[in-house]
Amino acid sequence: MNAPPSRILPATADDEIVAMALMLYSLPRLQDKVDALVTIPGLGEPKRFSEAIGDWEKHQKVGHLLIAGHNTREQTSKPVSPESLQQPPYSLKRTENVIIKLHAEHTGEQAEWTAQQIQCLSLESIALYAPAYHLLRAYLTFLQAIVFKGHCWIPIIPVPIINSPSVIIPEFKATAWAMVPGEVQRIHKYMEKGDVASYKDFQTYIYWLWEQPLLNQ
Repeated sequence: MNAPPSRILPATADDEIVAMALMLYSLPRLQDKVDALVTIPGLGEPKRFSEAIGDWEKHQKVGHLLIAGHNTREQTSKPVSPESLQQPPYSLKRTENVIIKLHAEHTGEQAEWTAQQIQCLSLESIALYAPAYHLLRAYLTFLQAIVFKGHCWIPIIPVPIINSPSVIIPEFKATAWAMVPGEVQRIHKYMEKGDVASYKDFQTYIYWLWEQPLLNQ
């Protein structure tokens, strides 16, 4: 009988990405306890707005809602304003302290803008909303911009947007399943460029995050 594979093996680069995703999605959902909700819109996906707005209306103690801009050159781009978000299907009611960036070229620009807002508003914690297929790369990008480049060690709580992976993403007319390989390749590429947090930096931050009062209340 063949012996089963060892449970402890050296990690490949792809193993590290899987490990980061598993540890990221194991964090508690604490969007009701943070200072601000941050959503990163784009690709014509309405749930990037509706889920964050739903929590914003539900959790009245959260002080700010940040909408970190989208690439207005996308084919599915639509103008975003407090007035447009007050209409169905979003029905935004709490318009005070909603801050909208109109255009962001890419995730890096969304992260840099958010880092600036954190400094300007003296935010001590945020929740980051993104589709599950995109959330790991987005989180690593925000981690790099806010923590490792911005030197602002605050809890960043991941919130995967709840959606069927078979729903078609309008900009690419593809499912979330189809988006994953491109996300993995981008993480490898941007890690080499220093645009996203490294595996070791991610580990350091996650160890730190689990020790913070927000996660131990």
